Amino acid sequence: MFITELCRLSQQKKLNVGLSQKYSRLGCTFFIGTCLWMTGCGSSEDLPEMVPVTGSVVYAGDPVSTGAVRFVPEDETKGRLAIGDIQSDGTFTMKSFNDQEGVVPGNYRVVIVSEKDDPSAGPQKEGLAAPVKKASLIPNNYASFTTTSLKETIGEGDPEKTVKYELKD
Repeated sequence: MFITELCRLSQQKKLNVGLSQKYSRLGCTFFIGTCLWMTGCGSSEDLPEMVPVTGSVVYAGDPVSTGAVRFVPEDETKGRLAIGDIQSDGTFTMKSFNDQEGVVPGNYRVVIVSEKDDPSAGPQKEGLAAPVKKASLIPNNYASFTTTSLKETIGEGDPEKTVKYELKD
């Protein structure tokens, strides 16, 4: 919308940019094209090979009903961060590249976060916005790249992968 308004104003000569109308239109067209190119208007055919990964998370015998599973590459040159939202039944589907289902082959550490608002934070003072404290629903060691014991390898050419994480204290 801003770009359209800028082009309209420059064409009406209300915005003095020192360019003729012809070059103003060309400049606006170039700017819009550059913005579209930078946001990645490519097709899914441009993406690397990905393996569909689904799974479930269980803690203390019950499905973990909220949170996220993250596959964090162990090597920055191989793999790509993938995230799966945990559903109420404890299942998840991993996604990469702006919600494309699948994980790029590589070696990953698995980070799992499951939190709820902590009611022990007490009432907020009137007129002040206090940060909402969170309480972890699973052991904290699973929530960090450096402390998680969970690892996953996604192989090239794998047709699909199903995983189950049974978390322990």
